[in-house]
Amino acid sequence: MATHTTPGNGQPLTARDLTMASLPDIVRSEQRTVSSSMNANVFVGRMAKWHDFEKEVRENFNRQQWQNARSTLGWSSDLINIDRVMCATEAGVTGRFLQHVGQVMSCVGQELRLPMCFGDWHGGTKHIPDVTIWKKTAAKPTARVAGELKAPWTCNLLEVMSDADSDDAADILSFESDFSAWAGQVANYMSKHKYKYGFLSTYQETVFFKQETFQLTGAWAKANDVANGEAVTVLYYSNAVHHYTAFGTPRNAQNPQDFRDKVTVRECMLYLMKVSESYPEPRVVKSWTRNEKTSSGTKTGKHLVPDPNDKNSPSKSSASQSSSSKGKAPQQHSYTTGNSLVQQMNGLNMKDQTDMERYMKYKPFQVRWSDKAGTYIWEKGGKKSKVDGHTRRLGILMVTINGE
Repeated sequence: MATHTTPGNGQPLTARDLTMASLPDIVRSEQRTVSSSMNANVFVGRMAKWHDFEKEVRENFNRQQWQNARSTLGWSSDLINIDRVMCATEAGVTGRFLQHVGQVMSCVGQELRLPMCFGDWHGGTKHIPDVTIWKKTAAKPTARVAGELKAPWTCNLLEVMSDADSDDAADILSFESDFSAWAGQVANYMSKHKYKYGFLSTYQETVFFKQETFQLTGAWAKANDVANGEAVTVLYYSNAVHHYTAFGTPRNAQNPQDFRDKVTVRECMLYLMKVSESYPEPRVVKSWTRNEKTSSGTKTGKHLVPDPNDKNSPSKSSASQSSSSKGKAPQQHSYTTGNSLVQQMNGLNMKDQTDMERYMKYKPFQVRWSDKAGTYIWEKGGKKSKVDGHTRRLGILMVTINGE
């Protein structure tokens, strides 16, 4: 695999060189914040994996007229390439992001004649992203992309994304729960300001988002438990892109998976700058997020089930398949929470809101129901046991039911 390396000390750096380079490590202060300024908004819509993201990023890179962007934008030097500023807060991390990504890519955009740049925003509204990508126009700049920054020591985005590709039902549900909490803030910005694109970054890892709307009909609508012909807006999420990833060449340029860990954060941002320059105004989704402070319940986002009659259905997420035993065809998952599940579990009731809040700290697990035995079995950590009253109350937070 061919990997791009930054030119040695004293060498000029062009827009192409800077885009292909990885980001320097940030320096963490020994005394730093211990909690995140986490927003109360939780994503409760439909989600799907953005499988082609890295491939689309590289295709955009290859389309750029780099031969016309040969100006020297900087000089390679260990003094500059190694970060010297200590970070102790989310604001400090945001500053390093704007320095190493925002400033650099704004210059790259100018070299490529893209009317786009990075910046922050103060617009007299409470829904203010940490970072935005702006389109510079003759009249006035318009924000096109919402970005949210978190400190890496308070948001382990890599751990959150680790279950995204799992085939295990419990892992998928755990991912949906954790991801919904972290993606809610960006999704809220995208919905409120009608942005098609967004990103969530801890500087060390960055996840990219886009929203697409589909009209679900027939079996597809039924599989997702929506009315026939209903329009559903889906939040697509990418793999986590590491800050240390340098430009790499895939073995198979036709296989989207071969681009994983081969595109740089700056390369991804160049893609967002290009595709966000012009896009139709997205559909407004009023019920995309839920504010935990003003609403009750435990609803979180869930994956869009692919169209069973179309192999090219927009969602290709592994969440649409269960981890079946060998020799068995994969089953569709059925997601349910609260009273709906209680009725299926022989009329059991949650005691009160206190129980709900108390057990929210538990990760969701898979519940299997056997028609023959008439009993519920719960699985967590590879162990099986009959469900008693205690674990049933945990189970109604968010479970998957598979008929055996």
